[in-house]
Amino acid sequence: MSIRDKRLHLEMGKVVYGPVRSRRFGLSLGINPLPLMRKTCSFDCVYCQLGRTDNLLVDPSGLRDYPTPSQIADSLRCKLKSPGLNPDEIDVVTFSGNGEPTLNPKLGESVRRVREVLGEFGLDVPIIILTNSSLLGCGRVREGLAEFDLVVAKLDTADQERFLRINRPVVDMEVMDIIKHLATLKKLIGDRLIVQVMVIDSTDEGLRNYGPEEASRMAELLSGVNPKLVQVYTIDRPPSESSVFKASGEKLSIVAEALKERLGEDRVKVYY
Repeated sequence: MSIRDKRLHLEMGKVVYGPVRSRRFGLSLGINPLPLMRKTCSFDCVYCQLGRTDNLLVDPSGLRDYPTPSQIADSLRCKLKSPGLNPDEIDVVTFSGNGEPTLNPKLGESVRRVREVLGEFGLDVPIIILTNSSLLGCGRVREGLAEFDLVVAKLDTADQERFLRINRPVVDMEVMDIIKHLATLKKLIGDRLIVQVMVIDSTDEGLRNYGPEEASRMAELLSGVNPKLVQVYTIDRPPSESSVFKASGEKLSIVAEALKERLGEDRVKVYY
């Protein structure tokens, strides 16, 4: 699939892209620490806005042709100097890009270089990362994540069968292991951990992840993880699979209310 055929976004041929308006974080300048012009991920989620994963990978040591920390720093410096961009308007710098950013084996060094460049411009904005949580069992990955101001980690379901069908991991993976690794990460980084839950609807009942029993189970497990915040949201751009679509506000509320009952009103935010 060519880059033009990928339904959307994120200037996939660039190391630094945007800024883009985020529902959750304001005006975000994006960092892509992955190979350009393709989607590299450990998941192949049915709702992904980048289409199907064409570079399936679960081991950072196997990543090739990725931007080095120096290239990321140089690209950011160039972007911040570009005409028409007012650096003072940037609310956050976000590592995300063309797939799963924790696959970059030099993630920690890249964050430190980005922080140095922001300092050159007198910018004191949070550096965050969006991760699908699949590599949290790796100590090296957790060390890299500890460099961020916020880690926003995905957990779409606590049901194993639905996890396999929604997130389509590259290798056999247990969602309960991911939840355990989230708890380990929380102990390491404290209140810098945010969990995000993508609620989807579908013509396929097996992909719907908003049932009351499932929401209650997820709330119970996340109360053990004890994140600073849980963000509940739904599809905003065309998904990978045509059978998947945006969940209604009512269905988001089913998940959100179960979480609020366990975590408290102030620790659950809904974005529609």
